[in-house]
Amino acid sequence: ECEEDDETWMASTEGEDGTGNDVHSAAIGAIARFSFDMKETFMLEASTPVFGASLTHADWKVRQAGYMAFGLIAESCGEHLRANLDSAMQTACKGLTDENHRVRYAALSCTALVLTELSPVAQQKHHQELVPALLKVIKEEQSLKLQTHGLSCLINFTNGLIVEDDQEINETKKSGEILNIYGEQLFACLLENL
Repeated sequence: ECEEDDETWMASTEGEDGTGNDVHSAAIGAIARFSFDMKETFMLEASTPVFGASLTHADWKVRQAGYMAFGLIAESCGEHLRANLDSAMQTACKGLTDENHRVRYAALSCTALVLTELSPVAQQKHHQELVPALLKVIKEEQSLKLQTHGLSCLINFTNGLIVEDDQEINETKKSGEILNIYGEQLFACLLENL
């Protein structure tokens, strides 16, 4: 079920994270539970053809659903996504430039979920593409809803770089270097949006 009226959708916040009491939230919870119950191999076999068709579909609702579903199965399919990191990141991020704002919103959700699952390697390997794309969303989107969702995705990106494990001290140093590259841009972007 999809809200047809853009103004109503732009103003809504309830249930977007799957915690509401509506069909959308129930579907999010069901997909997440189903992907964990059915495990990675089944989910990949069942979903790969669906994603191939949905993410390039002419109907924005189908593309939106595709990105949402891809993000929702990221955790249960993490091993495969880590082994195919470049493809996973390309798939998740492709929708950030979609012509439809709701597809871009879904792609931001998808990207955030994939980043969380594949951190810190995804951030370390793809920061040169990701950070400018997310800053562009925050700066150029006309919708406050998309700007804040872009900022939320950027927070997932930075959280994924903050590694506290003593055994990963070299990874932590590398992550700090990446954050230093974008520190001034990130701070300026935040100040612009105050």
